[in-house]
Amino acid sequence: MGYCVSQYRAWPRRWVLEATTPFIHPLLYAGSRRAVPAYPVYRRPSRDAFAVSAAYTAKNAANGDMMMQLVESKTNALLYSPEQSNWSIMWQLAALQALLIYQMIRLFDGEIRQRVLVEAVEPVQAAWTAALQARVGGDIFQGWKSSPPAWCVPLESFDKDAALMVTSPFVAAGECFKASGATADGETKRFIMTGNIQPKVIVPLPDFTTIGVAKAGAAYWVVLPIYWARRRVGADQILLHTEERTAEGTPSSFTPGGESHAEMFLRLARGSEDLPSYITFVNGQYHAFE
Repeated sequence: MGYCVSQYRAWPRRWVLEATTPFIHPLLYAGSRRAVPAYPVYRRPSRDAFAVSAAYTAKNAANGDMMMQLVESKTNALLYSPEQSNWSIMWQLAALQALLIYQMIRLFDGEIRQRVLVEAVEPVQAAWTAALQARVGGDIFQGWKSSPPAWCVPLESFDKDAALMVTSPFVAAGECFKASGATADGETKRFIMTGNIQPKVIVPLPDFTTIGVAKAGAAYWVVLPIYWARRRVGADQILLHTEERTAEGTPSSFTPGGESHAEMFLRLARGSEDLPSYITFVNGQYHAFE
């Protein structure tokens, strides 16, 4: 029992230091570290709970009372939020995770009053959990009942992302292709496009719409000229699409491997291997999955 209690008490600190707990995935709130935009950004319940957890790591005899007052204040603000009826699924998830953090702090490191308050909140915790389970089952596993999620993306955002991730590199690659050929020292110029698994796998979430279209579109125009070049002018591969994965074929991470990319790109720049134009690689080595 003592071991379990020590583990529960350590979870807020673990979240602060490692960005994860047994009920918070390490990539859930990874933000700018991700190659794919984070679906649930740090919403207010998560931000508040993370800040409370950070303060909790510095709790001592001198600031203990102030610390517990802070936890109680944030818990009440969350429980009596007037916006609950408008919470999205991901906001509701963030709220439930925040409540669990507060409950653990108050239950395992609070005085009698805090433990009594924790017990009073348990029905709310159970209700929020059941409500989230019902919404997830209805909205994700049974499909969207409203318009397709892709159409939820504002046209302005769609055009902006397409210009950034499809049109701009398309123009740059076109210039590279027109200037293709061997240099004075015999090396061939190459344009390497860094992609992800989305040209092969569709992620049915609204926030992945524009990047999915962009990555698939870019992969198409990167690969297409290779067939034309081989058939018409016999040129070497000038445009290349790369995608890092794990050994199992899943996306390697939302944080690209720097050394792995450097090794793979160096091999491609040297051009000493016969590789396809769509390249999947693991730990800097080419690996075919499809």
